[in-house]
Amino acid sequence: LQENQISDIKPLEKCNQLTELSLSNNQISDLKPLEKCNQLTLLSLNNNHIKDLKPLEKCNQLTELFLIKNQIVDIKPLEKCDQLIALGLDHNQVNNLNPLAKCNRLTLLALRGNQISHLSLSSLNQWPRLHFLLLKNNPIQNIAPEILLGSLKTIRNYLESIENQEDQHYLNEAKLILVGVGEVGKTELAKAISEDNYQFIEGRPTTQGIHIKDWVLPNCTKGAKTFDFTAHIWDFAGQEINYGTHQFFLTKNSVYVFLWDGRKGEENCKFDYWLQVIKLLSDDAPVFVVQNKTDIYQLEINQQNWKDRFANIVDFRKTSCKNGVGIEELRKSIKKEILALNHIGEIWNKNRVAVRQILEAKKDNYISYREYLQICEAQNVNATDAGFLSQQLHDIGVILYFEDDFALQDTVVLKPEWATKAAYKLLDNAKENSPIEEGRFHQNILIQLWDDPSFEGKHPFLLRLMERFELIFQLRGTHEYIIPELLPINAPAQVQDIQPGESPAKHLRFEYHYDFMPKGVFSRFICRIHERIHQNLYWKYGVVLEHKNSLAKVLWNDTTTTKTIKVEAWGHEADRLLYLIRDELEFIHKKLNHPPLTEKIPCACNDCKKDKHPFLFDYETLLKYQKKRRSEITCNRTIEDVSVNTLLNGILAFAREDMEDLLGLINEYRVADFFERLVYLKVQEGQIARLRKEYIHKEGGFQYTDRLKVWVLDYFEGRKKEF
Repeated sequence: LQENQISDIKPLEKCNQLTELSLSNNQISDLKPLEKCNQLTLLSLNNNHIKDLKPLEKCNQLTELFLIKNQIVDIKPLEKCDQLIALGLDHNQVNNLNPLAKCNRLTLLALRGNQISHLSLSSLNQWPRLHFLLLKNNPIQNIAPEILLGSLKTIRNYLESIENQEDQHYLNEAKLILVGVGEVGKTELAKAISEDNYQFIEGRPTTQGIHIKDWVLPNCTKGAKTFDFTAHIWDFAGQEINYGTHQFFLTKNSVYVFLWDGRKGEENCKFDYWLQVIKLLSDDAPVFVVQNKTDIYQLEINQQNWKDRFANIVDFRKTSCKNGVGIEELRKSIKKEILALNHIGEIWNKNRVAVRQILEAKKDNYISYREYLQICEAQNVNATDAGFLSQQLHDIGVILYFEDDFALQDTVVLKPEWATKAAYKLLDNAKENSPIEEGRFHQNILIQLWDDPSFEGKHPFLLRLMERFELIFQLRGTHEYIIPELLPINAPAQVQDIQPGESPAKHLRFEYHYDFMPKGVFSRFICRIHERIHQNLYWKYGVVLEHKNSLAKVLWNDTTTTKTIKVEAWGHEADRLLYLIRDELEFIHKKLNHPPLTEKIPCACNDCKKDKHPFLFDYETLLKYQKKRRSEITCNRTIEDVSVNTLLNGILAFAREDMEDLLGLINEYRVADFFERLVYLKVQEGQIARLRKEYIHKEGGFQYTDRLKVWVLDYFEGRKKEF
């Protein structure tokens, strides 16, 4: 009885022999008619208006209960439902898990988007069979966000490591990140803020890459506690930030200072760009906007306009390192803001902190994983815990380590800025006699490109790391690589001949319109989808893709105020190909904290079909029309009514979190978790066995993960038809 308009289920009150009942996506608020249905083993009530679960308190035969997207606060009526194996409570208002204490058969517990503020090890131990615990978007205070986003094993390991009070260590540190265009005084300000006996030096060399220095703040207080605090100042050079290389530095638990110089003005200082980057990539971290070098020139700006657009701006300040104006006031304000960060006082295991401190003190750019394990062993951190710790240190930007990558797993990068320096050298094609021609290079030239002694002996590692950063991809069957960011601007001549023809089996178009487009989105997209490139047809602003004899053109336009990516796909498998394209872009968008954009579909009325610039419908609006069962929508240009189903036909979209989770596991190469999740979704054992067999024989890789995505798509499309 899913997806109807049912609001009254009174007719079911005498159906007390029911064992399975699905009423998701209706208008139900009162469950009283189910009071006597105590034979139920499966009950699905997702997306209704339920607040009170009391009518279910005698349904103690339930093994699967799904109550996603309701208005539930109190789950006490479920405390006797001790046969539960799977419980879905995503997107409610649940704040107390104690009623589930006796549900020791649970294997899946979905709690995303609730109000849970604390999770203890004793709670987890109540559910010994639990395999999947989904906690995203809860205000949990006692576990770091990067750990909460990990697996259940990661969460459990962390809580076990701090269970005993004598093993606990409070982490009192944070990042202070200085950004802005070149020559606005970032390096000088970093020194002025952090050095007690600071002396201004005229003409100090500008920063190349990233420079890090510590600012020690003794006798800080927060609540009743007094402690010494360290702010790690990260001074970025003036280059634009590329998420591929900077994702490990732009952390949420940071305070930002955006510097600008009045002589350059707002536009030349790229106000909009830098404030958008901070807002997006650091998830609204607090930022100070500081006009520096005010001893030379001062410019008044409309502060309220910027504040209205960027609510994370703490304050606007004016400073001069030369005469000291504004420095002490800025220092005090930064200290106040940085001590207010949520993660200050985060609890770590003291032995793991000791490992971290040893790693941070080492002068080496990298060490072997074996040496890392030896350091851990010396600090009483066993190999299993060392594995969890390496992932945590990677997630917070202390090290770079990729356990899941065979070519990278033997090296622990202690200085992430070393890897970034290698990326800069690869991407900096402005110098004369560059060995990179039109974005293409042979691996033999790396000795010339990475001539810094610190890179010696690590070229294969760095090359694979650049692939992992999604800055380059390898041409199949060769030793040549492509850097999409450095490709020719113009399309190859053959692209003009790639056209849909007169009557393709399917012809689909889809567009992305970005209010702000972070640097590197399209080049990352080409890297991620390079296995599907048709006849080597790629350039800086476009690519031609194929899937089972269907083709697609994907074009990027960055010349307009609103940046766009336009997709046109045609052929029998055009819907699948478009889905794969959208999935890769969605993965990138997710990693970028969802940049502000609008998805659009061109109008299909007679006039718009012939127009190079048709009217565009918002995709979300069309989905709302479809949900409300409104069959037509009006083209604003021709005032013709157009079929909503025609516009959406072939645009495959399922708002199923299970599907999104599976695709997320594939994208993150967590294949073991993917297969385990299939078991709990009750996918047929034969299907799982075939997928496992193919994985073993194909040894993973891009092509196989793409096939897994197609399988997921087909599986959920089949499920949708069943419903």
